[in-house]
Amino acid sequence: MSDVIYARPLDPPTSPSEFMEFAKGASGCLDLYRVQWKKSFLASNGARVLCWYRAPDAESARMALRQLGSDLNGVWSGTPWQPDGAPSLDEVDVVAELDTQPGAETLADSLTKGDVDLVQHVASVDGKRSVLVLRAGDSQGVVAALDAAGLDPRQVWRCTPLSRRNQ
Repeated sequence: MSDVIYARPLDPPTSPSEFMEFAKGASGCLDLYRVQWKKSFLASNGARVLCWYRAPDAESARMALRQLGSDLNGVWSGTPWQPDGAPSLDEVDVVAELDTQPGAETLADSLTKGDVDLVQHVASVDGKRSVLVLRAGDSQGVVAALDAAGLDPRQVWRCTPLSRRNQ
C-alpha cells in the first residue's frame, strides 16, 4: 500500500460538517478503487484541505479522485516518518507545505526548539515536496521555527483534523 497526499484549495470554503458530508458520500467511490481515507486536515478558514489516503498505488487514488471530479494537480505519493513519542494525528493544529525535503530527524529537533511538535512528516517519492503536520498552537510559531531551520514553507495554515471518527 502507498501513502497518497492530496492538497488543494477549496472554493468556496467549507465547514468541517460540510466536508464530512462530502467524505461520507465519497466513501463508495474510494472503496471501489481500494483507497482508504486515513485523515484530512481542513484549514481553519475552510479554504484549503490536505487529505491523506492509503491506496494500492497513487494511480488508484487518482482514479477515485478523478471520478469524484477532483483536480489532480495536488495528488502525490509520499513516505511518512513519525518521530518517537510524537503526539497523535488528532492533536495536529497546523500544516506546513514545503517545496523541499528536509532531513526528518534534523527537522524534528529544530522544530522542538521552537515549541513546535512534529507529528508526521511526509516526503514525496519524487523528491519535490513534503508536508509537515504539527502540534504548534499557532502558525506564526511554525513559520519562525522553519525559518530558524533554514526552510521557506510554501504555505503554513491552522487546521482541524478530520477522520471517519468525526462522521
